[in-house]
Amino acid sequence: LVLANSRTERERYENMAELYSIIQTLEHLEKAYVRDAVAPQKYDSLCRALISKYKTLQPALGDDVLSLSQFTDTYKLQASAANHRLN
Repeated sequence: LVLANSRTERERYENMAELYSIIQTLEHLEKAYVRDAVAPQKYDSLCRALISKYKTLQPALGDDVLSLSQFTDTYKLQASAANHRLN
């Protein structure tokens, strides 16, 4: 099964997969925090790490992802809490 025809294309898909995982993880973290399943200190450190990873990844995404809302709309992600946190 060939998912990419070139190294550049493979990297593009890997970057988009990384963005997807950051969004999903942050969405679950936000929901866990609201339910008091995560201590405030742990929430803060995890949230900062995910936001930092997102900001680091943004330049690598280039024109593939023009905005976070465009990405979540395109891939039908229900991630309003993550979207709010990252914007």
